[in-house]
Amino acid sequence: FGFKSRGLGDVYKRQEQGLHAVGMEQLGDDMKQWEQELKLHQKHSFGWKKYLAVAAVMTLLIVPAVYLFTKKPTSEELFLSYYEPYEEMLTSRGDSADSLAILLADGLEAYNQGAYQQCSELLQSYLDQRPEAHRVALYLGIAQLEMNQMELAESNFQKAQQDPNFQQQAQWYQALSYLKFHEGDKARNMLNVIATTEEHYRNSQAKSLLDQLE
Repeated sequence: FGFKSRGLGDVYKRQEQGLHAVGMEQLGDDMKQWEQELKLHQKHSFGWKKYLAVAAVMTLLIVPAVYLFTKKPTSEELFLSYYEPYEEMLTSRGDSADSLAILLADGLEAYNQGAYQQCSELLQSYLDQRPEAHRVALYLGIAQLEMNQMELAESNFQKAQQDPNFQQQAQWYQALSYLKFHEGDKARNMLNVIATTEEHYRNSQAKSLLDQLE
């Protein structure tokens, strides 16, 4: 019968006991019981192997899924999630004949149209003549950020922070620029400043970003 759940000595002992103690009829009953036990053992053995196979497949599926859904986004992915150019609110062209006013209006118009190279040239020319116009540096910094000019953008965001009315905006875009250019420590430092300033207009976003940073 190929018994696996009992030793041969045990089988023979039971056979002898069946023959001499209870007779052939009892032996037949014992043999049926052994056959049932053997089938039950084989069934459980197969079920265990099947369970192991299913578990192995589930592991192959679950482990990558857990990694996928728990993997933190990169700093550049976070930048793309939170970034949008700041809305231009400084001035309109009007009918001014002032050359500097026209220069500023042309630069901001280029900004609104997404012509960042032209915007950068015009606003830089304006700031060369009006260096105290710190708020204009915010738009120039964003244009430079769009063109991946990290050092220039950072410099202008720092200048823009000297204007109390544009300080918070400049801090936010400076933090985002650090994310874009993989300056994680600098990004955390600036985001901490924003997150600990309760009245900051980007307070909640800064806290969320800090939670997501690697």
